[in-house]
Amino acid sequence: MSEMPNFDSICSGHIYQIPLNQRGFSWEVKNLKELLEDLSLAGTDAHFMGTIVATTIEGGNIRDCNNASYSRWRLDDGQQRITALMILVNEISKKLLELGGDNEKQVANEINKLLFIEKTEGVKSLTLENLNEELHNSLSFILLGTPPRPAEISPPMKALDKVRDYAKEVVNSKAKNDLISLKNQICTNLKFNLVDLANAGINRHLAFDAINSRGLPLSEFDKIKNFCGLLHRKCTL
Repeated sequence: MSEMPNFDSICSGHIYQIPLNQRGFSWEVKNLKELLEDLSLAGTDAHFMGTIVATTIEGGNIRDCNNASYSRWRLDDGQQRITALMILVNEISKKLLELGGDNEKQVANEINKLLFIEKTEGVKSLTLENLNEELHNSLSFILLGTPPRPAEISPPMKALDKVRDYAKEVVNSKAKNDLISLKNQICTNLKFNLVDLANAGINRHLAFDAINSRGLPLSEFDKIKNFCGLLHRKCTL
């Protein structure tokens, strides 16, 4: 059985395209807060982040200005997680660059390779492309500072802003070494199951319907029971 890819390998050499049938970004601050709490509880253990469902785009491979190859994928499930994590590690990168130092610059550069591609030298674009132009430009403004924000701010744009503000708050509260440790935790310890619908011969539109309409949400009792099991294992209660 092959090892589950981590966040670093999920992003490296990939460009993800969010199709128009996807809803806008809707994660709240509590979702990112819960993820960070899970990471803290996991410690040095890996943490499973669920399944990323995507479809390879035939003939979509491109090369950057250094001739590195990127494969293009249509992202059918996983937009919320990938977007939130990209916002978080981008804030880590910006803070490390502010702090200066060769090691900090190296870590920031490692992060930037996951988030951006330079098709033309000196001109960065996102490795997460949203076919909704306004949402794409809004995320690009958060990560790159360009292009200018759309004039009308929609609920998904507000959600992006709130997650960015919380990520910045978390990052600014941490010392330099803690920031590097958090980056390593995110990029190395967060594990995913990556499913390629095209390779499996699955219709992506039917898969989208199944993913979003057939799962049963956990009850509060189920969540508490599972959390008690986690505490028992961690603390030997």
